[in-house]
Amino acid sequence: MPKPITADTNVEPIERASLDELRALQLDRLRWSVRHAYANVAHYKAAFDAASRVKHLIGIRIGVEVNEPHTIERSAGKMRRIVDYRESL
Repeated sequence: MPKPITADTNVEPIERASLDELRALQLDRLRWSVRHAYANVAHYKAAFDAASRVKHLIGIRIGVEVNEPHTIERSAGKMRRIVDYRESL
């Protein structure tokens, strides 16, 4: 049977981090990765720039909310038709 980890065991600080600390670290690393890809990979720079141009031309901004798994209610009905009443460009 394995021994339980005790307070005096030599472990890395990240191994004792709270969930919030882990999420913050993951977000920092993701931001670094995206910036690095934009600065160093032509394909990603072109893709990010194209996405930015589309957002600017169409005028659509999407808000994203991250929820815990299984916290969003399942759809109770069919999809609804959405009509865009904005003036065309």
